[in-house]
Amino acid sequence: MYLPTTKKTIIPVSESKLGKFNTYSGKVIEIINPAEDQIDMEDIATVLSRICRFGGHSSCFFSVAQHSILVSLLVNDPKIKLEALLHDASEAYLGDVISPLKHLLGGVYKNLECNFENVIAQKFGLDTSNETKAAIKKADLLALELEHEALVMNNPARLLAMVGEDLTIGESWAWDSMAAKLLFLCAFHEEYKTRKAPELA
Repeated sequence: MYLPTTKKTIIPVSESKLGKFNTYSGKVIEIINPAEDQIDMEDIATVLSRICRFGGHSSCFFSVAQHSILVSLLVNDPKIKLEALLHDASEAYLGDVISPLKHLLGGVYKNLECNFENVIAQKFGLDTSNETKAAIKKADLLALELEHEALVMNNPARLLAMVGEDLTIGESWAWDSMAAKLLFLCAFHEEYKTRKAPELA
């Protein structure tokens, strides 16, 4: 079972000019040079559960953590559910840049994103084959379509028809940040325990 980091090294605010920042767990992230020992599942779950999809321009709060679980539910191959769950994990360190802005930023953002994706894949032993990426992208685009209907057009009918039982807590299909974090961590541990991957730091 994963145990969050307890020792914190707080860096001065001035270090932000050097591309460094503190995470929730107290680890220090170097944006230009991320490393495996900087990556922490507690940080990923915490931050993704606090970021709202569509840059917050939605009818209700729907976190990136819940989006990630949705994508893992939509992939057809159960062997890549962990990859699907962590497909947006880099956003815990780079923030969730809305798609229109991401396209405008082009290579600047893409290079940083790729660096973090590669380190996260190494950390958790993820499959990075083109086939797996294509399958996850397909599920991701479907999730985007369903979320847009539900959160922007205020019509969650298709989302609920497809995965309503897996998303509904009580009467709500949009989770608060605490529920999203806990369910994301549960999903991670459920999938990760079946993998022969490096020990979590």
